[in-house]
Amino acid sequence: MTKRMPKQSRPDKQTIQPADAVQLLKADHRQVRKLFEQCGAAPADEKNAAAARLFVALKIHGTVEEELIYPAVRTAMETDRLGIPPARGAHDPGDDGDELEAAPLDGLELDLDEEDEESEELLSAAYESHQIIEDLIRQLQSVDHGSDDYRELFVELEEIVTEHVIEEESDLFPLLADRVDLQALGAEVQRRMNELASQSPLAA
Repeated sequence: MTKRMPKQSRPDKQTIQPADAVQLLKADHRQVRKLFEQCGAAPADEKNAAAARLFVALKIHGTVEEELIYPAVRTAMETDRLGIPPARGAHDPGDDGDELEAAPLDGLELDLDEEDEESEELLSAAYESHQIIEDLIRQLQSVDHGSDDYRELFVELEEIVTEHVIEEESDLFPLLADRVDLQALGAEVQRRMNELASQSPLAA
């Protein structure tokens, strides 16, 4: 009778629930940091394998962000744009017709344009960082692991990834808050990550 106690599966079921997309990506960021550390600590005969794991992780992470996260950010921005007119209308005094409404409405549109520009700049910078990361990985894969060129390129890669992570977590990810279903997005992110991992050269 007591043997059934350890078989309770409630805690396990909780861990299987879809993860918040932002928390999932932050966890992946921490995993990438560990892979960088493993590359630095790996002996010479294991550096190739350690680097290969890192490069695959970066590729999967970047692909998922470009396919799912960045489009979700754009959708959130569009949702905000569509939500602005009703909010403005609620504050219209409605006294003297359209001319009185025009001035505050124009001002709000100006502020919205500025916010949109900032968000678009964040997205453009994120895509650009991904391209730089891909270019550096290609260069690293063509250079001898023991050379000074490799070490310099690797340091540059780590710096770019670190800066990219900080910008995403502090500026980009918050744009998703309260705008999209992060649980549903997290499930889609996890599914795509698993799919890409199964297709990688490192898959068993």
